[in-house]
Amino acid sequence: MDILKFFTRVVVYLFSIICVLLTLLPLLKFSHWTIRIGDFPRVQIGVLCLILSLILAALRTFQITDLILVAALLCSALYQFYRIYPYTFIAAREVEASKTNDTSSNIKLLIANVLIENRDSEKLLSLIEEYDPDVILLAEVDGWWIEATKQLEERYPFTVLHPLDNAYGIAFFSKLELVSPRLRFLVEKDVPSVETEIKLRNGKIINFYGLHPRPPIPGEKLSSETRDAELLIAAKEIQGSDQPTIVAGDFNDVAWSETTRLFQRISGLLDARIGRGFYNTFHADHFFLRFPLDHVFQSNHFRLDEIQRLGSINSDHFPIFVSLTLESTADITQDEPESNEAEEKEANQKIEEVKE
Repeated sequence: MDILKFFTRVVVYLFSIICVLLTLLPLLKFSHWTIRIGDFPRVQIGVLCLILSLILAALRTFQITDLILVAALLCSALYQFYRIYPYTFIAAREVEASKTNDTSSNIKLLIANVLIENRDSEKLLSLIEEYDPDVILLAEVDGWWIEATKQLEERYPFTVLHPLDNAYGIAFFSKLELVSPRLRFLVEKDVPSVETEIKLRNGKIINFYGLHPRPPIPGEKLSSETRDAELLIAAKEIQGSDQPTIVAGDFNDVAWSETTRLFQRISGLLDARIGRGFYNTFHADHFFLRFPLDHVFQSNHFRLDEIQRLGSINSDHFPIFVSLTLESTADITQDEPESNEAEEKEANQKIEEVKE
């Protein structure tokens, strides 16, 4: 029994040290994937810290190292839950619920990473039929997906289509008229994004960005530099604008990461998930390891009608559906995030790094 207890302590110590490191390392400003990976599983790390603390307490060894480790685990859990707290239903909502039934100022969006290897388009098309969005943004589209979704062009006559075989192809479909749509390559020549103005049914013009930057993982990029820069370039372009704006897509980053929070403060955009829930979209196949990677951010000119994570489309991502209404009083009652001098400097530095 003593041997069993010894090995249990060794295993618990090992996992405890990993959890504490995964909590501390993301505090560093380094962009290497081994550091930034800790931004993602904050819920999982927090829960695991509590479980490990209980196991150590149950072992009843009460050595000084155990007490120190329990304290470190509890502090780590507290910090992790502090970081995800804004995305729980008990936090204050950043985006107010809509106060009008004016459909002419409404826009419904469906965002989906289809997974380039996925060859089941019917589930996606069924969701589009059911939810009837005004605009659709698809990531990871290749030539096969363009053909599979060609029927959408009957109902969505305004399109920006750029299929690629590198999992960064993008497709944008709209019922609403697009004004000056363009395909952009903000950082990398093989990673496109969409920028366009959209004319709502009431004739008002809003700005839209569709993004899908490359993630910091082995086999893609060893650092988050290009991802961060793409998000922040868009944020800088939006900063200070009075035009109603929506930015959507698979950011390959979680809602609570330092980069996404910096993106919000620079751009001044709001997140409807704050005060409502995580709306985890990835990984669709692993319920215990899911993160909010697919996003819809909007300026404070909009209020929220609806936000939903939709069902499986046989991708590794779930689609997300958001309905927003442009309301004249929304920017009066909703405060936009603001950046300070240090954050402006950090954003500029991240952008300059990819230009060198």
